[in-house]
Amino acid sequence: MDAKFADPNASRVLYAVAPTLDGDAMVLRLTQRAQRAMCEMLLTASDRGFDQSSLVSFVLSAALVGPVQSLLSVRAEGPVVDATRRHLTSMAQGYLGSVGIAR
Repeated sequence: MDAKFADPNASRVLYAVAPTLDGDAMVLRLTQRAQRAMCEMLLTASDRGFDQSSLVSFVLSAALVGPVQSLLSVRAEGPVVDATRRHLTSMAQGYLGSVGIAR
């Protein structure tokens, strides 16, 4: 969220032009890269194990992308962005706690 909202106008423009610049392929590559990084991060968790780390990273990243894009599209600012960040953090913690196996 920090990266997207550091310059929300630029983020909106990138989303708008992506389809015209073969952006789908670029988005796919970046999404896969982020999901691989998330898988690697999950595998290093000291308190939880994740049998299906690739599925967990897919579900978590997909759940986070939608709200961020929605906030950008409605030009949300400060308090709404901050509150959404807190909610998404709680959602992610709950999900990871639920699907992870205690070590």
